[in-house]
Amino acid sequence: MTVKLSKTLRSLMYGGRVVYKLDNVMVSDTKRAWVGNQFIKIDSKYRESKKERDAFYIGTAFGLDRVKYHVDKCIYHGKIHNCCVCTNFLDKDEELITLSDMLNRCNVIIPMNRTSEEYFNLVCKCVYSYTGLDAREWLMNLLVFDFLIANSDRTMSDIGFIRGNNGGFRFAPIYDNGMAFFGTDSEMSLKQLKERSLSFKSKPFSKNPRLNLINIDIARKIAYRYKHSFYGKLDGSYDILDSRKLLLQFRFNLLG
Repeated sequence: MTVKLSKTLRSLMYGGRVVYKLDNVMVSDTKRAWVGNQFIKIDSKYRESKKERDAFYIGTAFGLDRVKYHVDKCIYHGKIHNCCVCTNFLDKDEELITLSDMLNRCNVIIPMNRTSEEYFNLVCKCVYSYTGLDAREWLMNLLVFDFLIANSDRTMSDIGFIRGNNGGFRFAPIYDNGMAFFGTDSEMSLKQLKERSLSFKSKPFSKNPRLNLINIDIARKIAYRYKHSFYGKLDGSYDILDSRKLLLQFRFNLLG
């Protein structure tokens, strides 16, 4: 199926809401648009579409709540582009509030000399005061997921909470994994995986991937659960690249 982006439907999405309607959209080198209830992201030079799809497959096997992406084609300025497509996960009158927005609304100031654990605890305290949700376990699950899929771009804007029409909050499904798998679709040898891991920088609590996991013992338990769930559920119905499976096995072994 090819989705044609009508000029009247081209728009910019931030925080789950359409905030601008533009003829030509450019956000961090990624063109994005709503077409009805479908959100379209055109591939940049990083070719995000397959990464989003495979991250969805892996998250599904791990048992995580995640946005379902599929790879498609679209026409933009008369040219065919690869893109990924997902359905709006917000119901009527619901609002997505990113963690970045929430920290700003709580006037949270992050000390320069803080540890990753202190940063994590400060964020969890803010989330609880704003939403009433204990985010510790949920965030730990997300951090381990990002470690395993080698996602280098989990900013605070890529972590969300949904405010319902009754004012209550719930965790948003995991979205925006376009820089996962070391940002490449290429096959990598074991040597290349080791080299990429040495230079890999994580987000959001620390650039150091192990420190970003906050508590390595808890992270290992989560990874153990993911590993057994993954190999128990991943079957031929998932068209995941073999290179992703090799990367996952390598990342699982890194945690021990």
